[in-house]
Parts: sequence; structure tokens; C-alpha cells
Amino acid sequence: MRLRRDLTWRRFVMEGQDAYIFKDEVSQAYTKLDAITGTLALKLDGTLSPDDLLEFARSEWPGLEFDEDFIADVLSELKRLKFLDDPFERNAMIEARVRQDRAQINSTTFRNIFSIPLGTVDPDRFLTRAYPCVAFLFRPFFVALGIALFAFSGCFVWLNRDHIAGGNALGFLGSGQPLLAAFILWLVVTLATIIHELGHGFAVKHFGGKVHRLGFIFVFGMPCMFCDTSDSHLFPQRRSRACVALAGTYTELYVATLATLVWWLTPSGSAANQLAYTIILFASVGGILFNYNPLIKMDGYFVLADLLDLPNLQEDAYEYLGYLFRRRVLGVTTECPVEGRRRKQILATYGILSILYSAAITVVMYIIFRARLIESLAFVGSLLSVLLLWVVLQKVFRPMANGARLWVLDHRGWIRQRMVTLVALAALLVGLFFLMPVPGQRALPATLRPGREIAVVAQDGLRLEQSWVTAGMPVEAGTLLARLDPDSLVLDRAEVAAEARTLRMDAVAARAQGADAASAAADQRADAETERANLLGQRVRRTELRAPFAGVVLTPSQPERIGEWLEPGDTLCIVGDFARVRAEMEVTEMDLDEVRVGAPVRMRLRADPGRSLHGKVAAIEPSDEATVEGRSYRVWVQLDDAPPVPRAGLTGRAWIVTPSRSPASHLVRWLARFLRTDLWV
Repeated sequence: MRLRRDLTWRRFVMEGQDAYIFKDEVSQAYTKLDAITGTLALKLDGTLSPDDLLEFARSEWPGLEFDEDFIADVLSELKRLKFLDDPFERNAMIEARVRQDRAQINSTTFRNIFSIPLGTVDPDRFLTRAYPCVAFLFRPFFVALGIALFAFSGCFVWLNRDHIAGGNALGFLGSGQPLLAAFILWLVVTLATIIHELGHGFAVKHFGGKVHRLGFIFVFGMPCMFCDTSDSHLFPQRRSRACVALAGTYTELYVATLATLVWWLTPSGSAANQLAYTIILFASVGGILFNYNPLIKMDGYFVLADLLDLPNLQEDAYEYLGYLFRRRVLGVTTECPVEGRRRKQILATYGILSILYSAAITVVMYIIFRARLIESLAFVGSLLSVLLLWVVLQKVFRPMANGARLWVLDHRGWIRQRMVTLVALAALLVGLFFLMPVPGQRALPATLRPGREIAVVAQDGLRLEQSWVTAGMPVEAGTLLARLDPDSLVLDRAEVAAEARTLRMDAVAARAQGADAASAAADQRADAETERANLLGQRVRRTELRAPFAGVVLTPSQPERIGEWLEPGDTLCIVGDFARVRAEMEVTEMDLDEVRVGAPVRMRLRADPGRSLHGKVAAIEPSDEATVEGRSYRVWVQLDDAPPVPRAGLTGRAWIVTPSRSPASHLVRWLARFLRTDLWV
């Protein structure tokens, strides 16, 4: 038996122990072997038999015990890894590699939907030829120069931060040729990304490695690029591996510096100026924040892994958390895959943080994708979103199912002894699931409103002379809020009153002359004018707009309205009475059956999340607007208590108690909402 001659290997200290890293040049796979297995593998030159290997092991490590089974296990492991020389198997590996390279999208493409590679090329020949032209960038002087130039541009940007904050990174897309502008933006950002990835590739070349894959990848649904720097695993120094991980951002320092120079020299608002502004944000701030995030497999992750001397940090962390789950939750006794207290603490901490971050990003991206799918494809989009959710949850359900299977196998004797009890318990749970009524809850966004609201309106068409209205102003019943200009009404009233007096005098003179008919007519006309004067007096008094009851002004102050002509019925302000408060919510037609008048409600305000307000549904009425998805309904909740400082418009979340139904019915209704069955209509 002989070890394949095309394997590349390197021995160095990893995780505090001697180890070997083997690289398969055919499959481009990297494998770590312990010191004993790696040493024995290197002794396979075609002349040694298993007995010779056993004798060599006993002489090399006299303090350890070896037997034929150990040597057989080593040889079996090497055969499984396809490290032993076999021409037929090597040809099959080469053919499989060629098929994989030709098929850019294959069976492994969608193995991890959070990281989907799409299309690759082999840049090694290009990098080998181009490296001498850029080798100077990796000299200490130019590294220091790049950092200094980036620091200078960073200070320059900081000094002009107010001007930059008011910019628009995509402003040039609104130019006369938006498609051309979008293409230029895509081209420039793609070039910046390629420069970033080539930085990693040239760094690998600088330290003597090879790069065989460069391509596009979707990370959490966002298009990115990647450069396979796996050859850095063969670098014995952690400093070299860290430099490879940092090289992408280092090359972007020059891009960001050049973009800052272009941004400063070009006229503000021009396409070149706005494009340079976009590159500044992409190549510096955005690139650093995204690439240096150690919780996903980007540049920051590999730097952290090298600093901790844990090359498989994420995989080992997930494996250790799986062990803890099986051991502590399922009670399955398995061998711990990790040694050392410090390493266990690091892996547990990193694994928990990585899972929480990945779950949060997945939820956010899924919500965005689901909304876009439903908006674009209606019910078909909702079905596609369910399919996407199933693909996502498979990564969670598969290890849970495996853990449950292990628990069943480990406790099968206990299960057989209690089979009748377990079946009865399962039947009871199924019965409760389908038959037992359980009250539900429906959470809805809510807005705080006063118990009653009245609009203070102009009674006559007059000019607004004065206004004392300010938002939140407390008022008593009859408080003067504004005054309309009464001058024209006062003049009219004076003229009508004078006319009435004149007619009274004419009536008296007619009676003195014995003209009773003329006197009666004059009296009638005088009575009419007097009545008209009284009406004008009432209109004059109505020019003072007063609060109808004690409460709070809800309308913002509007000093610019002074002097404005108000027509009869125009609203000056709204006064709300907070002696009692209520909440307003919107529900769709699909959720209308969940809300009943008199249902208990619990509400929390964002301004005071520690306090709960309680009340009941008082009324349900249709809203004024209807959309393609149906009409929404307004739900009014009368609250029994009020916050210490009630203000109209405070927002929060309310939980309405829904009618009691079986858990199965609640589940069906939730699925109907999730699937958006209302879109069938």
C-alpha cells in the first residue's frame, strides 16, 4: 500500500496539539489528521506491510500500546479518505471533479440555503501571472501606506460628515437614463467586489498557496462573491492565515481612498460624485461592518478562528452544542467531542451567538422575501413563501429528528415497559388537541384615543383674527380658543338696529296722524329688523370659538392660519376628553370573526411598556377605505384605566381575547392567515 503522491501535506501545531493537514489536489478537499495517523500515512511508500507499520509505531511511540486492530483502523480510515494509491479510483475522482466543474449548479449547491454558490472559475493561472505586478502591495511599506491613506480619507470624511450625511447614494439613478445609471452602479460595485476577492487570492499567492475557485454566492439572499482560500490551512503560521483573511478589506482601502479623492474633486450632485459616494459607503463602512462580522463565515470569522487556533470554529461549536442537547435534554450518553474547559466555553459561547444571529437574520430576510412574494404573486407567492419556510426549517428539524430517534433507541426498553400508558397518554393528548376549548389571543397594533372627540368649527364665513390653540393645551369648558373677525357683522348689526329705530319712529308718527295702516306696516318692518339685529348679535357672539368641554387640544398649533378665511364648517381644532380613554385598532375581514364586542383586552404602550391597560371591545365599525385585499374594520376598545399622562396618538400593542376553540381549530385559523387564503377570492 502506498500513499497517493499528489497529496499535499503540512505538519504544524493546531489547537495545542501536533496535527497534519492533507490537501487532495483532485477533489480540493482538506483533511486534518492527528500526529500518529499522519505519521503512519507518510510511511506508506509501497514497501511496508501492516506488520511493518505496527513495528514502526511501537518503536516510535514506546509509551503507547498498539495492536493489529489499530493499524487496520488507520488503513481503513485512509482508504475511506481515498488517500491510498488506486489508479481506478483516482480516475473516477478526476471524472467526478470534471463533472462537478462543468455543472456550475449541482446537488451540493442548495445544501445550505444561507450560502448558495452560483458559478465558479479557476483563477489560479491568472493569479500566478498577475501576482508579480501587485506583489509590492504586500510589502510592509505599502501596507502601512494603505492604512495611512485610509485613515486620512476617514478623517477627511469625518470632517465633511454633515455634507456626506445629506447625500444620496443612489441619487444618480434618478437621472435622465436610469437604466444606464443602474448598470454603471452595478458595474462599479461588482468591480470593487472583484478587487476585494482578488485581494484574498493574491494574499494566498504571496504565501505560496493556490486558488482554484472564484465565483458568486448568495449569503442570506444577498448577492456576493467568494474566493476559495482553503490553501491557507496549509500555512503553518497563524499570522499568514490572518493576513489572507484581512487582505480583501486591505485592497478595498485603496478603492475607498480613490473614491474619496474623486468625491472631493468632482462637482457636488454630478453622477461621478454620487457614484464615488456610493463606493465610499460600500468599500469602507458597509464592507468593514459586513466582512468583519465573525458570526458568519466572512473575513472576520476566519480572523477569529485563526486567533483562537480553532480552524473549524463554527462546525465544532455546532457539534458541541448538539452534544450538550443530546446529553442534557435527551439524556443520551455520548462521547464528548471536545476536550479542555477553555475550548468548551469558547465553542458554547460562539455557537449560541452564531445561532441567535443567524436565526435573527433568517427571520428578517424571510419576512422581507415573503412580503415581496405575496405583493408580486398574491396567493402563489404565499405558497412559495411556505415552501421557502419548509426549506429553512429542515435545517432545524433534521437534527431534532435525529436526536429524537437516538433518544427512542436509547430508551426502547423503557418505552416497551410503558407502552400501554404511553398510548393512553398520546390518545388523551390527541383528544385534548381536537376537543378541549382553549381561549386564544390576537395581537394587534393599537393607538390611544380620548374617550370623546369634538371638532371646534367656524359657524360663519369669516376671517380668523386670533388663535390660542397649541397641541396638548388643557382647557376647561368655555375656554376661549380663537376669535373670528366680527367687524363686518358688528357694522351690519349697527345698520340694522338703526334701521329698526327709524322704522319705530315712522310708526309713531303715522299713528299720530291717524294712519293706522301705515303705522302697523312700519311696526312689522321694525320687528323684522329687530329680529335680524338679534340674529346678527348671536353671530357676533359665535365669532368666539370656545371649548365645548374640559379636555385637551389635540390639534397642533397653526399660527400661519391667522388671517385665513374660514368657511362655515371649517375645523379650527379638535378637543379630546381624557376623563376616559379608548384604543383604536384595525382588523381585516379575515380576522373579523376573532373579535367580539365585550371581549377582554390588554394593552401596553411603547411609552410605558411596564404598565398594562385593561378594557373591553366597545364597538366594531367599517373603516372608510377598502383595498384589493378587502375592507378593514375599526375596533374601539373602552379602557378601564388610563396611563399617568394620557396623550392622543400613543401607540402600543393590544391583545384581544378571542373565542374559545380547540387547539386544532386555532392552528387551522393560524395556517389560514399564514397562507393568506383570503387571496383566493
